[in-house]
Amino acid sequence: MAEHEEPNATEGQRERAKELLKILEKECGELTEPEQKLAWAAVMGKACDLLRPGDEELTADSSPFEDWGEHRTVRAGVLRALCVRPDTHALIAPRGVDLDHAAITGELNLTGADVPFDLVFGWCAFEAAIVARSARTRTVSLHGSHVPGLNAAGLETRGDVYLRRGFEARGEVRLVGATIGGNLDCEDGSFCNRGDRALNADSATVSGTLFLREARIDGIADLTRSRIDYLNDGPDLPVQILLGDCRYDAIDSGSPLSAKARLAWLDNHDQTIRTYTSRDHPPDPQPYRWLASILRRQGHERDADKVMERIGWLRMKPLREQRCQGNRWAKLKGWTYWGTSWIYGAIVGHGYARFRPLLWLLGFWLFGSIIFAFPLGETMQPTQAYALKAWSEAGAAGAGAAGGAWLDDLPKFNPIVYSLDAFLPLVDFHQEEYWTPRSGPTAWRWIVKQIYLPFHIIMGWVIATLFAASFTKLARHD
Repeated sequence: MAEHEEPNATEGQRERAKELLKILEKECGELTEPEQKLAWAAVMGKACDLLRPGDEELTADSSPFEDWGEHRTVRAGVLRALCVRPDTHALIAPRGVDLDHAAITGELNLTGADVPFDLVFGWCAFEAAIVARSARTRTVSLHGSHVPGLNAAGLETRGDVYLRRGFEARGEVRLVGATIGGNLDCEDGSFCNRGDRALNADSATVSGTLFLREARIDGIADLTRSRIDYLNDGPDLPVQILLGDCRYDAIDSGSPLSAKARLAWLDNHDQTIRTYTSRDHPPDPQPYRWLASILRRQGHERDADKVMERIGWLRMKPLREQRCQGNRWAKLKGWTYWGTSWIYGAIVGHGYARFRPLLWLLGFWLFGSIIFAFPLGETMQPTQAYALKAWSEAGAAGAGAAGGAWLDDLPKFNPIVYSLDAFLPLVDFHQEEYWTPRSGPTAWRWIVKQIYLPFHIIMGWVIATLFAASFTKLARHD
């Protein structure tokens, strides 16, 4: 095959290109025209775009290894020789290897390679999964490319890793233990490995931003034990995700920051664990605590409190199970713990809904007002003996509550004020002191006097105590 030359190359570039071509031919045999173009582009520091006018661009329905032709085909062995051999590194420009719109045959294996320049493959189709275990390089870009998989466990980069803008993986993208010195950009990328890990960044470190906005992940996104400087995702959060001991320093302001959206995110994490493991114990509180700390640091106090409240409800799962375990006393203990925890959560959100007790107060106040007022004139009576006697005589005479001098000295009964007086501890509105539910033969009077009034008073003390504790943060789990 005729040797390819670049007409605009300098004399020094021509010498380096010829030397590089000799090395590649010795390593890989006779080079094709696109492989020669790639070598010249690497020496001259420019991109090698193999797309010709009228050629098909890479899509999900493309068949590059059948339809693209030899003018767009590059062997993976040639790429490996460019990246791995030390004698080629001095001949390649600092820009590195930049190949676009190519069909790459064979397996590109860069295991343990130390590549001192960028690796850029744009809109390329790889015949086999890329292997780059424990490789070291600057920037890696596979934007728009299609790969059967990517095994880059232990990869170290000084720059970014781009798996974006139409990138498509039809197997696991494995970045376990990778150290990425810049961003990990998966925006608008597609990761498909249904039923298993599609994006596996377990124990990875991302010194920049992890971009997951508009990423399509059909499988598990595993961020277990990862360390991320900045998280940028969108409203379509991964359905299957693992976040155990995942630490991120901040969430982008354009990403969902509401407690509702982020709790749905953590629900997906819990559901993924239940689906793919046999663990039946309560969800790990660490992802919740970390999320709450980040939201609080970014000024979203109310959302952080809602996340912490969820932890309190999660703690109740073992208490629910203890209700039906052990002997009679153990069951009683389980029911007691569960009941008190439920009351604590319902009234003050396990210490994080500080103003919710005011809603309970309003509810009991209004409900008590109805109870103590109905039926009118039949529920309440004076507490003092002489007033009660005058009340009874006036009632027997048909005068109702209007007769008797003793009654004129009493504060007029008001069911709204009485309900609040009985409910609030340490507060005296001069109603509870002078009025009490009537005793009598009817069931309604007995219920109001013997059941509801004590319950009303007890709940007042409970709610007031929990309100004070939560408002002063004494009952929180921080």
